[in-house]
Amino acid sequence: MRRVAVHRVWVASTRQLLSWQVVEVNERGEAVSCHPFSEETVRTEWWGGLLVLSPVTCRLRRGEPFADFCARTADEALEALRASETSGVSDVSGIWGNTGTENTGTEMTGRAAPSGAALPLRVFRVTPFEVPTLRLLSSSRLLPVRG
Repeated sequence: MRRVAVHRVWVASTRQLLSWQVVEVNERGEAVSCHPFSEETVRTEWWGGLLVLSPVTCRLRRGEPFADFCARTADEALEALRASETSGVSDVSGIWGNTGTENTGTEMTGRAAPSGAALPLRVFRVTPFEVPTLRLLSSSRLLPVRG
């Protein structure tokens, strides 16, 4: 298990951009929990920048503005969730159990329905990323994160 603190987290499936977060990642590269950074905790790595949480593998497109990246990855996540409806996931509104805009700390089980059907949220690191202006750089890369 790896615990990473960052400036921003983009949750593609809920279209949420969260600030100052700590994300716990398992060995499969899936988000286990996400909560606001409030104090230094043991074994937390400070990476800064941006993490992306998505049920599908994300890709960067050269020259793509961050807002377009967010819209595209959200659409791709929604499409994957809709496709999973045929395999038992009935509600895509709360893929990580919290559809509100306030994040007080949530387990990232990928639950999309009360029935327990799941789509794991994969974790990707965008580096480098210009935090003050929310800008992808021409040298930005998207790297999978493992626990």
